[in-house]
Amino acid sequence: MHNRLKYPVLRYQNETMNLNDSRGTPSDATIEGPGAEHMKSQALGKSRPPSLLPDLEDPDETEQDLEARIRAQLKKTAKENTTIEGKLLLVSQFETPREVLCCKYNEEFDYLAAGGADGVIRVYNSNTMEESFILSDSDVKDNRAPVTCIKHRPVSKTYPITNCFTGTYANGCVKCWSYNFNQCLYTIREKRQTFGIVYHPRFPKFVTFGDDLKVYFYDEESKVQERILAASDNPDKHDGHMSRVFAACFHTNRATRAN
Repeated sequence: MHNRLKYPVLRYQNETMNLNDSRGTPSDATIEGPGAEHMKSQALGKSRPPSLLPDLEDPDETEQDLEARIRAQLKKTAKENTTIEGKLLLVSQFETPREVLCCKYNEEFDYLAAGGADGVIRVYNSNTMEESFILSDSDVKDNRAPVTCIKHRPVSKTYPITNCFTGTYANGCVKCWSYNFNQCLYTIREKRQTFGIVYHPRFPKFVTFGDDLKVYFYDEESKVQERILAASDNPDKHDGHMSRVFAACFHTNRATRAN
């Protein structure tokens, strides 16, 4: 991804998409930071959301009116698990000061976080496209490494919105940021290149993955690494990953992971 962010928007219909062990020994990952007890989140509800962009084919509507109506409709709907198909309309784009490697909306879609090659997460207002927050600290400045992934905990009935982003970095850091206060709540240091993070859809758990062929399983509330998913001593029976791990996901109805 280059340093130009684009927002394709569907002109027709959309569909909702359902997103959807072995034990290991603790690794040498370390956890730091003041924010240990946070993260609880409120449900978006299980009912099917309304159509994302209904009735867009008005021949008398100007492009400016169309963009305004799209933005108004996007504000009203839960879009985290929505996929779009068909003819796309580019609503807006803007330039960032560094190459962007990953991006993520916040829980309410008010802000868009962009992870840069310089290790800085820049948070933009999704309505004005103006830079609102810069998530960086002395640790980021002293150990420059690209941001490889940005996530936030899925919203659920048990855990309300926290206004936090969690980023992974190519130097092995996992950092949770409270963007309203420009504060790093905690840092986990993994001895590898960390490529990404995935949260469990219902529980305060997450996994990270990277270039060491392993998947680390954490409890977010205690900041404890509970498991390492890796090859066994007998690779003929449990060979694990044979190369770097670039993606993972949880099954939405089970406590299982695919990666």
